[in-house]
This record gives sequence, structure tokens and C-alpha cells, in this order.
Amino acid sequence: MKKKKIILIICIVILVVAVAVVIGYFLIKENEKNKQIESYFIDKETISSQGDIVDSQKKKDEEIRLELENASCTFDSPCIIKNPYEISPLTALIIFQSAEDTTVKVSINGTFVTTMESSTVHSIPIYGLQAGIQNKVTLEMADKKKEIIIDTTDISKGNLQVDISNPNATLNSPIYFLAGTMGTSAAAYDGNGNIVWYLTENYTLDMEFLDNGHILLSNNRASGISYTYDGFIEIDYLGKIYHNYSLKNGYHHEIIELNDGTFMVAGGSDDTEAPYISDMIYRINKETGEVLDSLTIYEIFAGIDQEFADSLTGTNMIVNSVWYDEETDECIISIRGFNAVASVQYKEKKLNWLFSDPTFFSEKFEPYLLEVTDNSRYPKGQHTAYLTEDGNLTVFNNDYNVLETGSAYLIDYQNSYSSAVIYEIDGKEIKTLWEYDGNKEYFNYALGSFILDEDSKLINFGWSYKAEAYREGVTIYDYAGNTYARIVELNDNDEEIFSATIEEGIYRAYKHTLYNEITPNYSLDDFALIDNNDKSALEKVKTESLFTQLEAAIENPYDFELTSTTITMNVIFNPEEVVDILFVGRDDESYIYHYKSAGEIINSKLNLQLEGEYAVYLQINDELYDTGKILNFEK
Repeated sequence: MKKKKIILIICIVILVVAVAVVIGYFLIKENEKNKQIESYFIDKETISSQGDIVDSQKKKDEEIRLELENASCTFDSPCIIKNPYEISPLTALIIFQSAEDTTVKVSINGTFVTTMESSTVHSIPIYGLQAGIQNKVTLEMADKKKEIIIDTTDISKGNLQVDISNPNATLNSPIYFLAGTMGTSAAAYDGNGNIVWYLTENYTLDMEFLDNGHILLSNNRASGISYTYDGFIEIDYLGKIYHNYSLKNGYHHEIIELNDGTFMVAGGSDDTEAPYISDMIYRINKETGEVLDSLTIYEIFAGIDQEFADSLTGTNMIVNSVWYDEETDECIISIRGFNAVASVQYKEKKLNWLFSDPTFFSEKFEPYLLEVTDNSRYPKGQHTAYLTEDGNLTVFNNDYNVLETGSAYLIDYQNSYSSAVIYEIDGKEIKTLWEYDGNKEYFNYALGSFILDEDSKLINFGWSYKAEAYREGVTIYDYAGNTYARIVELNDNDEEIFSATIEEGIYRAYKHTLYNEITPNYSLDDFALIDNNDKSALEKVKTESLFTQLEAAIENPYDFELTSTTITMNVIFNPEEVVDILFVGRDDESYIYHYKSAGEIINSKLNLQLEGEYAVYLQINDELYDTGKILNFEK
């Protein structure tokens, strides 16, 4: 019995020792592994996520909610929040409660602008304040009147120097919106030349005014596709962002809200085999970003002449305006990079006609080319090509041959001039019905717009050259100090009813109202990111499985910016490169993100959110690079 006990004790000891050895072994291995992982975090720059504009605006929403519940905010003593979302300086939000459900009439600097919908909790958006003055806002409720002074004397009037002739508009009529200015974001002026609205963030290009009172603008996030942004935002006049559309095919120049609630977008081609960029027009679901249908100019051209289509380069295919008739399915497309306006059947992907100098196209396009029957000029570098209700074609003709390979010196363009033109199309024939050339004084290498409405013709010579710029050595690209914009409005009798000279380039000019006749009280809708980029390529792996790769990594620093919603890299990869991003985690959980395949042109910003710290490596083709950066995703 005693011997059995001794044997049992010996076995237990052996077992304990064995377990201890095994545990020790694994502890040593685990320690070695942890040291190995930690070595990838030594002497590297840590970049922590910074709150972006969306985070800031969410905090502002909470402040506004508290004020809406604040019973001390009364008609006689309202709560006032100037520039509530911090990017629209000439705005305010006035909040108060009333005992009875009632409407409120609003006037700004003596001009009646709107009637607020009836409520007991009033949140009145104020836009249209003038910069640099003591603005007087008057509220009228039942038999009571309240005057509120909103001081904007500390606000600059902006970069734009505006010289107005024939002042004609007040704040409660359509005013002049300027889009995509060089150095200034979206802005608006009244008919007296007073700046009454602008954004401090550089959201640019087309301004699509939505039925809900919001605007669509670029999201100012550079894309890997030339001339293209990552997407666009939906924003209101107070500067509140409701949606950020991050789109695989990006956005440039034009967005259209269709009657069915979808958006039609000019973007970049998703053809990974060809170098065609900025030639894709596609329609998306506004709630999900799903691409519903699309067409590319290359595909249409290739169906007519494959060899000709294959000879085109990406910049030839820049589409700078899109117009769509939902009833007929006709789409009018301005192809600036090829000095051409095209009519296509969007769903059928069929070319109806082309308006362009025949010398720019192969013989196979002859059946589609419109024949000029008078002395009309062909479009060159044109903008804003649309059809009127009468079926006429309107074009802003820059008169700059984008395909020209000769001199770019401005002195060679002394006889060139830009103009707004209305053409009549009869079958395959075209002639000029009306033209305004400003006495041939304005030549625009780029930009410009012509918008025709019921009451007037609004013409934007958006990048004109000063007379003194036509001298030896000045190129068309030397716009600093040499260019200006001239905006002219004509009535039905072609009488000049408004004109402005602006010391900047203007992409487009519009007329639109700030207020509707009846305005709803301001509501606090949540922000949403609409992202149709494929995120299925995020692969979770054990860090230990990457050791061999990581040890062979080449040091090559890349810069990153990190917010709570985006990762930005300072690099645009070549189309032929295959790129994976390795996020190496401290807890033996890492991720491999398949960023792009060969042939893809892709955005440089990711809407990829992780938690914790990750050392970042880039796998480019067969080489792995240590970026020297740690990204700290703070929540």
C-alpha cells in the first residue's frame, strides 16, 4: 500500500512537472510571440482618429435638442445659435416656445422672407444674413413683434470682389448662387452684390437644389479617378450634412435628382481593362447607393468604331454636363474632352446624334453627325448642354479646342471668344437661333455656364482673361491674377437686367431662392454614410501567420490621416498595381484589406472602421512596405 502511494506521488509530481514544462513552454512561446508582435509597434508614429465635421455636427445637434427643450427660450427672450454647424457663417437658428400653436413671419433687414409653419416649439432657420453688418431679424407672431440683432461685423465678406451693375433682386426673390469657385466654396449673392450665404468648407462643382430645401455638392474628398471626387454630400443652408455618398465610381461635374427619387451621377468608368476615365453616367438608389443602371461613352463609341474608341485617352472622355428626359429616355451629354455634344438613349445605350466638328471623328460617325446649315460655330470645350422644352439645344461654347496639341500661349487666342448659344435641331440639321457673345470680349479656356429659365437667360463667362493678360509668355493656365468671371442676366427682350464682375473663376451660376413661402420648423435628422464601395475584401487573420512576411518588409513611409469615418493615404496607385493593406493588431488579430486589383483606378480614402491600434503595412504587387505608422482607432 505504501509503495502504491509512493508511485502515485511520483506520478503526480511527474505530471505536475510535465504540465509546468508545457505551460512554461507555451508561456515562453506566447511571450516570444507577444514580443515579436510588439516589435512591429516600436519607434513608429501613432496617428489617432480625430473627430471630423460629422462628429462635430452630431455634438451640435445635441446642443440644439437641449435648447428645443429649454422652456426659458421664449418669444420675448429667444435662444439664438449663430452659425450652428460652424461652416455656414451667415446663418443662425432661433429657438423659442409658445403657449399656443402659431405661425411666425420672418423678415431679414427689412425684407419679408417666409412664414414658419405653425407650432408651439419654434426652431427658425435664418439664412441670408449680410456679412460685416448688424443684421436685423424681425419675428411676428399673432399681435407680437420681436426684433433681434445678429452681429456679423466680425465675418469677412469672403474672397470674392463683386462689382454689380443693374442691381435687381431682393432676398425674398431668386438670388445668385455661385458654384465651384476657385478659392471660395459655394456662395450666394443678392442682386445688390451683398454676399448672403457661403460655406467655409470647400464643397464644389454642380449645385443640385433638392425639393426638400437641401443641396447636393461634392464631398471634397479626392478620388483616384482624374477630375473626380469620392462622392457628394447632401447639405442644408445652415451647413448641416445629412448624407455623405461615397461611391465606387466617384462623382464629377453633375448630379441630377430624378422624379423617381434616384440620383443620376457623372462619374468615372469602372472598366478595369481600359484607360477610360470620367466617362461613366450612372443612376443610384439614394438610400443605399446601389448602382441601378449605367452607360459609358466608350461603350457607345466602341459600338460604332472600335478602333476609334480604343484610340481615346482618359482625358478625352471628360463629361462636364448631363441632362436627362425621363419620359423619352434621351440623355444630352457634353463631352468637353472631345469638343462634342451627344444625344443618346440612356437605357438602350444608343447614339442618336453628335454635334461636333466632323474632323474630330472617324468616317463611321458620319451618319450621326449633325449638319450645320448656317454659319454656326461648332462647340469647343463646351459646358452646360441641355434641351429646352421646345427641343432646342442650349450650350455654353468656350471656343477652346481641347484636342489642340499646339501652343497654349494666351496671345494665340486673341480672336477666340466664348458665347451662350441656342440651336434649333431639325432632324440631322442644326442652326443657331440665338447667341450672346458679350461683344466677343470674353474668352474662357474652361468653366462657364448658360442656364435658361422662364424669365431670363443667365450666362456665366466663368474663366475670362483680362485684356492685359494677352501678352508674350502668358499661357492659358496662368490664371492667377489674369482671370475673372463675368455673369450676365438677360430678360426675354435680351436686355441686360443684371451683371457682375467677379475676381475669381466660377464653375456655374444659378438663380434660386433661399426660402420657400412656407418653411417647416428646423428638424434634427441623423447623418448617414451611403457607401457602395465593396468592403467584403476585409480578411481577419492571426498576426502570427504574418510573421514571415512582416520580417521581410521594406521601410517606406506613407502618410495617413485618420478620422472616425475615414482613412486617407497620401498616394494614388498606378492602375496596374495590386494593393493590399495589412492592419497588424496587438492582440494577435490582424486584418488584410484587399484595396485594389490590377487595372482598377480607386479612391484614396477608405470608409473602413476598426477598433484599437494597428501597425500598417502596404503589400504592392510582390513587395511589402512598412509604412512606419500606427493607426489608433479610438471610439
